[in-house]
Amino acid sequence: MTSADKTDPQGWPGLFPALFLPATPDRWRRSVRTAIVMVLAILISLLMQFDQLAWTVITILILSIPEVGTTWIKALARIAGTLVGAAGGIAMIALFPQSPIMMLIAFSLVLFCGLYLSATMITSQYAYFMVVVTMIIVSTSAWDDPLGVQMLALERFQNTMLGVLCVTFGATCLWPVRAEDRLIDSMVDRIVRARRRLQRVLQLMDGSQQVDPELELLEHSPLAEQLTMFQAASMESHVVARHRGTIMVLLTVVDRLGAMAAEIEQELSHGSLESVDADGRADIRSILEGAADALRSIETARAEGTSCLSEALAVRAREQADRLAASIEPDEDSEGLSLISTVVRLGRHIDRLKVLDQWCAGNLVDTDYLMGETPLLEARLNRSIFEPFQQVNTLARRTAIKATIASVAALLLVASMHWNSVGATAVVTCVLVMLPTIGASTAKSIQRIAGAACGAVVGIATVAVLAPNTLDVTLLLVMVAIVGFLSQWVMMARWDLSYTGMQFAFAFAITSLAFNPPTADIDPAIDRVFGILVGLVVAFIVMWLVWPVRASGQVLFSLAEALRMMGRFAQRGLLTAEEENLMRPLNGFRYRIAWLLADAYRYRQEARYEQKVLPNSEAPALRMGVSIQSLNLRIHALVQNRMEHERVQEAGSLEPVR
Repeated sequence: MTSADKTDPQGWPGLFPALFLPATPDRWRRSVRTAIVMVLAILISLLMQFDQLAWTVITILILSIPEVGTTWIKALARIAGTLVGAAGGIAMIALFPQSPIMMLIAFSLVLFCGLYLSATMITSQYAYFMVVVTMIIVSTSAWDDPLGVQMLALERFQNTMLGVLCVTFGATCLWPVRAEDRLIDSMVDRIVRARRRLQRVLQLMDGSQQVDPELELLEHSPLAEQLTMFQAASMESHVVARHRGTIMVLLTVVDRLGAMAAEIEQELSHGSLESVDADGRADIRSILEGAADALRSIETARAEGTSCLSEALAVRAREQADRLAASIEPDEDSEGLSLISTVVRLGRHIDRLKVLDQWCAGNLVDTDYLMGETPLLEARLNRSIFEPFQQVNTLARRTAIKATIASVAALLLVASMHWNSVGATAVVTCVLVMLPTIGASTAKSIQRIAGAACGAVVGIATVAVLAPNTLDVTLLLVMVAIVGFLSQWVMMARWDLSYTGMQFAFAFAITSLAFNPPTADIDPAIDRVFGILVGLVVAFIVMWLVWPVRASGQVLFSLAEALRMMGRFAQRGLLTAEEENLMRPLNGFRYRIAWLLADAYRYRQEARYEQKVLPNSEAPALRMGVSIQSLNLRIHALVQNRMEHERVQEAGSLEPVR
């Protein structure tokens, strides 16, 4: 443990500021929108006389996403998962009415498959998870009331639909945010980062360099987030859907520009410029200045909504790149050759930004500028449901097995003890807190029990106040608005606190909105907290006995796996095509390496809950990750130059490096 770990102001002494700060405009808007939507949903539920109101609340909280398209995607996934899970639960009960052992076996198989797919599939993860949760709720109710299973499934579906409709109304009508805009902003942010790197490179060439702390942070690949945003934008806009191929290639181009800017900075920091003659240095400076101007034009285009990237600038950058490439001598020093080749590639990529420039101006069109580019994301959009079982993810498989064992154990425990009212809560808790590492499970468990306890207390207080008069719902709606606002506000806090907000609102809803009309019965609050405690005890027993995985160990594993991938990547161009295809991971080496480094950062955060370390981004493992990222850039430049070298072209092995 470092001294910074012990004194970090963002640790437990700063818990209150971490929960409620910063008070950004976006946080205010989303919290107010959630409060309004929850009040609307509860009011409709009371008018429609729905028996169970809590499921509507949890649906609203889960779907409270800024972008309209993302809300639609998650809403459709929730509806589909609820339908399939309800049907599966009813079918299981109908097929094995007198055979609990066979039902338990079928339950376990479906549970394992759903959890494994929810952890390994890139798209529709939430739908698979909803299948599992709905099946648990429907199936566990059969232990207490087998004849009421169909009605329970119908009530859950109608409450889910009401929550979906209300949250869609809020996302569309109350401060709507278009996923297309967020997608463009994410690409422009990457452009800004690349431009700032190029400016630092130019300062380095002048012998003076300003420190930019943000550029020293470990870079994570934004492609996964951009993929989700791209799918949401496709649902919102027919223009985006029609030009999906162009956008996927554009995402790849922006990612490569950011990587090339970082590669050039690494080359110069290792003295590669010293082996380049004066004319070469002048050409390199000219290309870098032109690239920085082009990237700045993209920023201006986004800010002003007009096309700003001139044709002359793009043409000049390509001509300079071609001239620099032609000046390479046969006996060029290897370090100088690597730097020049990377600068040449950068100059030749500038004209590809004209598509993004036009998109920022509101005119997205297909173009031949991107012909021949290979999108990094293509393979991820076409994954089969059977692929995760063909290429087994060991960590996800073991986590799904542990969650299945814990769920079955919790189900048998509550059934044998006749704790029927807490069965679903205990089993779902086992599923939710059984995460890949002990640190992540500990963090989520703390949030789950803390949020449930606070929500139950507030719910009981609300019931006590409402008990004298259950006909007037004004005070109830006011409390719903306050709870909705606070829960959404907390849900926008850091990762190890945000889940508390959702559990707070759900426990409040279970307590004060468990029945229509509201009653003074506080048993649902007690059952909720007790069920969570039962699930946590069972889950942690299984977690410690069956394949315990510590986040601190996973940090080293991710870094080691990244190094192994880099070693395989360094062999690119030296092996046969068949051997390279066998070694190449999904979506390429650079994507996989960036993902592993991002995993290392996440595991480091989770390890705090295993080692009782306060929040802090400084750690030897993270510094090692930065060094590995730096080494990865140099290896990528080496491989790219090898593939573009004349001898490789003569061998007929030239193809895009991914």
